This record gives sequence, structure tokens and C-alpha cells, in this order.
Amino acid sequence: MIKEAAKYKDEDKRYMKKVEARNVLEKYAYNMRNAINDKDISLMLSSKENEMINKEIDLVLRWLDFNVLAE
Repeated sequence: MIKEAAKYKDEDKRYMKKVEARNVLEKYAYNMRNAINDKDISLMLSSKENEMINKEIDLVLRWLDFNVLAE
């Protein structure tokens, strides 16, 4: 059992790094959405800029949903 654990140790580390990277990207996307919806920041953006940013955020979140196994 110890040999088996050692065998998968590196694989587990790679998987954890992938999960952490996905979580960071997802958190960043939601933070951006919250930021552009902030009253002060939204006043600085035109409606076209706001729409463009929202589309890009949606694109990132959809990519994360459809590419669960992406590295």
C-alpha cells in the first residue's frame, strides 16, 4: 500500500495544481464580475465596455465548465 501511495504521489500533486489553477481562474472571473458591477466602477465604464467584459467573463466561465479535464 505504501508503494502504491508513493506511485501516485506525483500524479496527485499534478492534479492538485490543476484544481488550484482552475479555482484561481474561476475566482478571478467572479471577482471581475463583482468589480464591474460595483457602483463606482460601473460609472467609469461605458455600456459597451461593460457588455464586452461580461461576455468575456461568461466565455471564461463556460470554458471552465466544458473543459473540466483541461490542463
